[in-house]
Amino acid sequence: MRQRAYEIWEADGRPEGQHESHWHRALKELGLVSPSEQPDGSTVFPSVKPGL
Repeated sequence: MRQRAYEIWEADGRPEGQHESHWHRALKELGLVSPSEQPDGSTVFPSVKPGL
């Protein structure tokens, strides 16, 4: 898990301040979180429009 997040970080050019994004992407790739789950733990419901 940590290794995959590191590989993603390196592939993205080692940007500063993106560790949560890389960690979450690694979780998704490994099937440890739902693809619709956001890094902050919230969930996106694509069929629901904001304000409805």
